[in-house]
Amino acid sequence: MKDLETAELKDLEQALHYEEFRKHRPSSTRIFRRNAEYLLYLLGTWLADRFELKHLQVAGRFIGKLAYRFFPKERGIALMQLGKIHPELSPAQRESWCRECFSHFGQLLTEFLGMQKIEEHWPQCLDIENEEILQEALAQQKGVLLMALHQGNWELISLYAKHARIKMNATTANFPEARVNEKLLQRRENQWMSIIRRGEPGTVSKLLGSLRNHEVLILAIDQDTNVPSNWVPFFGIPAKTPLGLAKLALKSGAPVLSYAILRQPEGRFKLIFEKIDHHPETVSSEDQLFRLNRILNRHLEKMIEREPKQWAWIHRRWRHQPDEQERQDMEKREKAMMESEHNIQIA
Repeated sequence: MKDLETAELKDLEQALHYEEFRKHRPSSTRIFRRNAEYLLYLLGTWLADRFELKHLQVAGRFIGKLAYRFFPKERGIALMQLGKIHPELSPAQRESWCRECFSHFGQLLTEFLGMQKIEEHWPQCLDIENEEILQEALAQQKGVLLMALHQGNWELISLYAKHARIKMNATTANFPEARVNEKLLQRRENQWMSIIRRGEPGTVSKLLGSLRNHEVLILAIDQDTNVPSNWVPFFGIPAKTPLGLAKLALKSGAPVLSYAILRQPEGRFKLIFEKIDHHPETVSSEDQLFRLNRILNRHLEKMIEREPKQWAWIHRRWRHQPDEQERQDMEKREKAMMESEHNIQIA
């Protein structure tokens, strides 16, 4: 990959800048909460070391059901978002979907804490689909941009990297409790998986370095986070969509793939790689960024619809909404993109 000009590098730094959400709580409440989070994490890891994988997964489903009952705010968010995207579902069906969503999220937590239990059964517990797509992308010697989403057990990509012996780098935000943050880092990283924490010095250099070294760089754009974004439809609703992946794709020319790790019956998992076709441009104008993020969001929609109950509906994907001018600009770009695609089909 060619070196970026200084102006382009600054532009990319802005696109990847991350500012943590800050909740204004009294210091005593914050200290109590963070100590409780750390103690719960220690308890969880202690228990995870003493249970078999199948028992961890059963415990995870139970934790998810408890969370569904005792976290009404998150339950309300999930039900509201499900109602917007799937209005054809009855209230009873939405309740059922929501309960299953919480169960899957509970399983994610216990599986993450018991990651080494999963590794003991690796690769017998994993099926891989389209792995040749990743190998073909790596052969281009440009690095690979791998789009993640919060579905199934996305954390298992670190075990895949380790056992496939493919160097990968994943971007994550810092957890508010520093002690838990360090524990999470230890569990996620290995000799083949490095974690690049957003908002820290040198983040952009590390991201670009992974592509220069022909490695895999993992980013997720399926959440409404505090990063530079543009307004792009997601399931037909304006969604604040991070710009970092699109800008890296346009500037580097690296192939863009996606992955999902879906939970299967009897404690198994399926890892699916897919190629995302787009036409790299040398200049990342607003229209080009919108076009690529629209392609990425459409791809995410298809991935979610494949196993909708395993996506994290409890996250407020549409936390923010555009003002009237932003909405008009988005609709104008969407219309131009639809007309362009229609003309290409006719030709």
